[in-house]
Amino acid sequence: MLEWLKDNSPRLFIRKVLLDCGAVQADALTVDRLASLKMYSETAVIPRDSILATEVEWLNSIKADLVSPIINLKLPSPELLMIPF
Repeated sequence: MLEWLKDNSPRLFIRKVLLDCGAVQADALTVDRLASLKMYSETAVIPRDSILATEVEWLNSIKADLVSPIINLKLPSPELLMIPF
């Protein structure tokens, strides 16, 4: 579905960007909260100004008029959306 959208939507731009580091786990069932907060701080808080500047530059370069922070795009089939394919 995503490939169909990209092929049939010339103004749709999708790119992968690390904005969420996830959780640090001590084992399969335990989240290390302090380590997770430290990793989040290093990934998103400390470099925040740089991340925002990069995003603004990219959005301006593609002349974006709509932005959606879709982490995982899940759509119904083209048939359900009544999209010809």
